[in-house]
Amino acid sequence: MGSNAAALHECTGPEYERIEFYAEGRRQYKKIIPENERLIDWHKAQDVHYSAVSLHRLKNVRVWTDYQAICVYTEENQIIDSVSLVDDSFDFNCVSEIPIETLSGSTVLLPHLDPYNYYHWLIDTLAFPGVLELGGHTLDSIDNFYIHRMENNFQREHLHALGIEDSRVLFLDNGRKNHFVVEDLLIPMFRMDGGFWPAPWAMDYLKNTYLKDELAENLSSRESTEKRIYVARGNARRSIYNEAELMDRLSSEGYEIIEPHRMSLQEQAEAFSMADYVLGSHGAGLANIAFCKPDTKLLEFGGHYITGHFRIVATLNDLNYEAFAAGIDDRGQLLPTSYDGEVRDKNFTVDIERVVATANKYFTGSSDN
Repeated sequence: MGSNAAALHECTGPEYERIEFYAEGRRQYKKIIPENERLIDWHKAQDVHYSAVSLHRLKNVRVWTDYQAICVYTEENQIIDSVSLVDDSFDFNCVSEIPIETLSGSTVLLPHLDPYNYYHWLIDTLAFPGVLELGGHTLDSIDNFYIHRMENNFQREHLHALGIEDSRVLFLDNGRKNHFVVEDLLIPMFRMDGGFWPAPWAMDYLKNTYLKDELAENLSSRESTEKRIYVARGNARRSIYNEAELMDRLSSEGYEIIEPHRMSLQEQAEAFSMADYVLGSHGAGLANIAFCKPDTKLLEFGGHYITGHFRIVATLNDLNYEAFAAGIDDRGQLLPTSYDGEVRDKNFTVDIERVVATANKYFTGSSDN
């Protein structure tokens, strides 16, 4: 995961066990429109290289964490690169400054730095019970769960629904660094850094776990009802100044307005599973496309900022995807849309007519406004 080649420690003995359940692979991107009609030039279509699904088990290993790093290492200060999130600048001097605690029994480490974000929680984290099950472990048998950052109520709600009490959850307190010796460490892996994305298996696990049985069983064969949903941003970052007006217009066009922050995980899963067309601006609420049926069409628009995350999830979930710019400045001119961290949190005004016309064209083939 990190690139500390000099410090790599690929254990193969009795203290380290890696079981692979599904191999890594590639999946082809499905386009709504031809390549020569790209709506955002830089938003290139690429196949997705996805991660293997595996469970790593280490005995009597050390774990050090802060906001920017999760370092799993041996007593000899050898970083176990395959399960660590560190970069070349990592310095063991900072490790020695923090007193070390012992975690007895079994501990599950979820290897992601930003699980407080709904996208990273749902897509990169929440399938962890499935990996444990594949390895023959039940949640009840685990003594500790290390979640790194617990900053939102939905995380606790989801863990409680899984039967994981607060007393078994360890996380990084604000401004704190953690340092442990772990007796029995389990690390479920289905998402890797370095160009790998979550395994399609994780999408299937989420659907099979959080959709009602009859919905999950019939999802692939469900006939289209032409249902269109719009995923509202609300007061989240990158909010839309004129979203109320946009939602009124889309409602008149037959869209159902979905407000994920007001819904339970299962309610979100059901709403997205029943949609044939999904429209929304770039934001974590679109992570729920993990619950969509194959061939659902997703149109994502951006103001100042957009990334390729939802193209990736759409590809892994066998959906059709396209993105377009829809933010406008005070003169009504289209904003440049980029993957630039400096504009990541900026709110914007949307060109309502552009959103409606683009959705009509690429969802249903209509050119009507």
